[in-house]
Amino acid sequence: MTNENVNPNIPESGVRLTWNTDIKKGRLCELHYHDEIEILLVKSGIMSLTVDGKEHVARTGEILFVGSRVPHFTSSLSDGMSYMLIQVRTDFGGQDEALAVISSVKTENSIDAASICDSGMAEAVEEIADEYMKKEPGFEILIKSASLKIIGRLIRLNMIDDPHHGPDRAAIIKIMPALSYINENYPQPLTLDDVCRYMGLNCAYFCRLFRTSTGITFTEYLNALRVRKSAQMLSGSSKSVTEISMDVGFSTVAYYNRVFKKYMRCTPTVYRFLKYKNM
Repeated sequence: MTNENVNPNIPESGVRLTWNTDIKKGRLCELHYHDEIEILLVKSGIMSLTVDGKEHVARTGEILFVGSRVPHFTSSLSDGMSYMLIQVRTDFGGQDEALAVISSVKTENSIDAASICDSGMAEAVEEIADEYMKKEPGFEILIKSASLKIIGRLIRLNMIDDPHHGPDRAAIIKIMPALSYINENYPQPLTLDDVCRYMGLNCAYFCRLFRTSTGITFTEYLNALRVRKSAQMLSGSSKSVTEISMDVGFSTVAYYNRVFKKYMRCTPTVYRFLKYKNM
């Protein structure tokens, strides 16, 4: 399995668009994944998307969807098949560490893959292709608009989470001291009691406040933060996986491997291999 580095080919949009025509019947690519979500609009013929052993099939005018970091491969089920591929990043957390960590947990509820028949999304893909080909004044803005429409349609179809129903910045301000404390002390054997004492709050009340503000639990936030930090170390240091797991606060490497795979969809060892392979 490879970690595909997706390089946007549409200026200032974070979007990659490719056309593929007159494809012969057979497998189109090996098992891989990427950070971007992927939309495949079948222009003619029959196409399949395989995720975790399950095959999703789309015919002319239909769409295949695969989520961020979901291992998958595609196949043509008919000779002469053609399709358009859109890959787009949906990083709702931005540069804010706390919001990025919270978003990484909440997107776990998104759909991995699906076959979709949605005219609005198909029109948006066609618009992106048309604007990219013509490159008339303002085409970058219209491409961004169409990309947002695709994301909006995916939200409406319950394919991905709605960012506006995600982390509430105003609510998060209430527990920001706790988030800052966790961010500073995550390498330590940090417990819920430690954070509650720091905040001077009853644990039951703090848990309700934390869940209401972020949409996730204290443990989910701490684990996601530790995984995020360890991923940076895996691609930026020569330390062993065991050393890194201890450096970011996990008590055992077995638990670290399990939590890392939950959020990153592969083991720390595979993640490091793929990162170095694609450098």
